[in-house]
Amino acid sequence: MHYGYPQKYPTYTSFTSYINSDNSLHIAQTITNLLTQERGYYLLPRLPYLAINIEKLDRRYWSARPPLLIVALASGRNGWAVVRTYPNEWLFLRANSIRPRLSDISIKLKCNAFYYRVIHDADNLLMEVNSKGDFKFNFNRFPQFSLIDVPESFFKTMEIAKEKPNGGYFYRDECSGELITIKLAELINSYQDRWDGDDLYYMVYQNAKRLKAMNIKLLYFLPPDDYLRTLPRYNDEPDDHYDLLQGHWYESPF
Repeated sequence: MHYGYPQKYPTYTSFTSYINSDNSLHIAQTITNLLTQERGYYLLPRLPYLAINIEKLDRRYWSARPPLLIVALASGRNGWAVVRTYPNEWLFLRANSIRPRLSDISIKLKCNAFYYRVIHDADNLLMEVNSKGDFKFNFNRFPQFSLIDVPESFFKTMEIAKEKPNGGYFYRDECSGELITIKLAELINSYQDRWDGDDLYYMVYQNAKRLKAMNIKLLYFLPPDDYLRTLPRYNDEPDDHYDLLQGHWYESPF
């Protein structure tokens, strides 16, 4: 996904879901069951052959790529699992216009989860989901957990970011999102520095064997023909995309 070239650095991005369960196989099966119940989604037995040179697809729009939904799942630390998807916000978006997909997963697994997104280091979003499927959004630069039970170390991570918003990584106070992501990764995501980024599609086609060698489980789904209409649109994309990160997509019962 190409997010354009901002006028100022940094350009850090991260799209990660964390599920409070250490049963990766159960999580994978739950995600598979839920997605295949949606209209037009089919589980693929393997990564489809790409007739186009993957290097030519790097940093192209969604519409310039063959349709494919990818779910990458890894066992994290302290009883958490780490989930990345392509498209990036797939578990954050709503399949039924009621709840985000991550809410349905939490209901089935009977556990808490959260999604943390950073775009260009300054656009932070924390979505918490409890085991009943209730969800809450937090758009603050320094978000705080207030819906789900998390270890005290998570709160300390948020406070560190508040005290050192630039974290010594780039400049000014626009890097709190990066610092929070890095500190959360130290607590949960042992693979953060090796598979984090904004283009899982490119990463998988470039080196799927390496990801599997890291014990990252990969699931591939064929999406319906109109799946592009359900994806968020960013400022650098053509107007024929739909921006679903507006209006009712951000409504929360809290």
